[in-house]
Amino acid sequence: MQITDPQSLLDQLNLDDLTKYLRYNPLKDSPATLKKFHLQTEPEVVSTHPTAIMYYEPYGLDAEKGPSPETVDGHIAQEMPTAFPTDASSPLHSSSLTKLDGTTGGIIKGRVMRLGDFIDTDAIIPTSFLHLCETDEEWGSHCMEYFMPEFRDLAGKQGHSIVVAGKGFGVGSSREMAVNALKGCGIKCVIAESFAFIYARNQPNLGLLGIQVPCEGDKKRLYDVAQMGSEIEVDMDASVIRCGGGEFHFELSAMEKQLIQIGGIEHAFERFGKDLFNQLCNPQGPKHQAMKRRRKVETVPDIEGLTV
Repeated sequence: MQITDPQSLLDQLNLDDLTKYLRYNPLKDSPATLKKFHLQTEPEVVSTHPTAIMYYEPYGLDAEKGPSPETVDGHIAQEMPTAFPTDASSPLHSSSLTKLDGTTGGIIKGRVMRLGDFIDTDAIIPTSFLHLCETDEEWGSHCMEYFMPEFRDLAGKQGHSIVVAGKGFGVGSSREMAVNALKGCGIKCVIAESFAFIYARNQPNLGLLGIQVPCEGDKKRLYDVAQMGSEIEVDMDASVIRCGGGEFHFELSAMEKQLIQIGGIEHAFERFGKDLFNQLCNPQGPKHQAMKRRRKVETVPDIEGLTV
C-alpha cells in the first residue's frame, strides 16, 4: 500500500455545488482556499424548487407529518420567528441544577428547546469548527451554527436549557464534541424518543444528562405538552419529568446518575483512579452500607476448609 496525495481528487470537486448541498461553506475558515476556488464568503443559495421536500426541521415538526412549506408567488414564505416568554422573574427563566449529596439526584428546571427527528452531530457542531475549539465554551459558541443560529441565544440567555427531541438524536459522526457543544452553550439535559448509540454513551461519559422516553402509552403526552418555551423540570430523585401538568417516569441507571453528578468519566477517574467503576457501581446509600456491613459479619467459610 502506498500513501498518495489526494489533492488531485479534491481539485475535481465542484465546491459551489458542495456548498449548496451542505448549506454552508466547509472551507469558510480558510481564506486562502476560498481565494483559490473563487468562492464567496457567504454564497447565495437560490432554490429553484420552492416546494422541494424538506428532510429535517429544527422546530420539532416531523418532516413526514408536518406541513409543506407555504409558497407566495412561487417562493418559499419566510417563517416569522416565534416569540418566547423571557420574563426574568420566572423561577424557570434560567435552568438550575441542584448539586447532589451522596446519591441524591436533585432537580433540573428550565424551558423546553423543542427539536425534531434525527438531529445529527454535524448540525450540532459543524466540522469546520472542530479544529478551532478546545473547551466546552468554545464548542458551544458554534453549536447549531448553520442549522439553527438562534439556538445558542435561546439556551444561554432565555433559559431553553432542556432539549426535547424526537427519534435518533445524535445520529451521524460519532464526534464527542457534539456533547461538549451542547454543554458549552447552556444545555443541561436532552430528552428524546431515542438516541444514536455512540452519542448516547458520550452523554454520561461527558457529564450531560440524557433521558430516553419512548413515545408510547401515557408518555406520548410528553411530546404533545413539551413545546418550545414550555416550563419543564427533571426530578432525578423520583426519576420523573414534569411538564404541562403531567408527570412522566423515566429509567436511568445508578451509574449514569453518578456520572452526571461527578461531571463525566474524566472527573470520575481524577477522583477514583483505577477504582472508578467499583465506586460508581457500588451503592452508597445507608441501607446498602448496612447490608454491606452485615455481609462482612456473616462471611461464608472458605470452601477449601469445608469437609466433604
